[in-house]
Amino acid sequence: MSSPPTVMADKKEPKEEQADPNLRYRYIGFEVFPEEKKPFFASEEERKRHLSRLVERKKSDEREFSLLFVSSFNRVERVVLFIAAAALAASPALPWFFLPTLQGNEMFFGFNLAAALASQVGTIFETSWVAGTGAVLVLFNLLLAPLGGLLLFVALFKKSSDPANPYVRTKKLLSLHFIPFFGYLLIFGLSIPGFTSPGSPLPVFREGFDIFDVFSCAGWGFWTVFVAHLLPTVKSADL
Repeated sequence: MSSPPTVMADKKEPKEEQADPNLRYRYIGFEVFPEEKKPFFASEEERKRHLSRLVERKKSDEREFSLLFVSSFNRVERVVLFIAAAALAASPALPWFFLPTLQGNEMFFGFNLAAALASQVGTIFETSWVAGTGAVLVLFNLLLAPLGGLLLFVALFKKSSDPANPYVRTKKLLSLHFIPFFGYLLIFGLSIPGFTSPGSPLPVFREGFDIFDVFSCAGWGFWTVFVAHLLPTVKSADL
């Protein structure tokens, strides 16, 4: 007698069904029955209540100390930079140096110092390259100061057209003040070795001019412009 066929022999191996490739998008979040999509809020009143709660949370004391709500350019900083811009714009009328002469200390305002350096820069280079380079750098800062003040006013009042990065233009304009600020650092560096000009009518140049004379002869206009360039340079790194 032949043995009855086994159950396994009667079963047919199931065919592997091919999944519709369009269905897989429904499992990862695409096209999930858009026709049956329901609004998130049950009513318009619920949506308004939710928005009002968010506004109240933003104004609360707890949120004021969150870095998310700290302004990148607050009102105090704007006032300080506005004063710096005004000082730069007025720099030609500020006293830059008080140089000792036979009649006493002679005060050089920005505009007459710029005129003197522009007319004598060639003669100053004949004294020494240190004196000539220093004179060019001082003249460079004298001419850039009013322009820097104008650019600083533009940075404070001209808004960027990019809402995602509203301070991109402000940062660029503020960072330009690093150029004259670096010019000041070069002036200090060149004045360390100093120079001597025996034929100069000013005793301070005949006896030797160095970094100590810079600190003793520089007027408050010289230091005001230096600080006015330093402030936007520091702020540009913060934006």
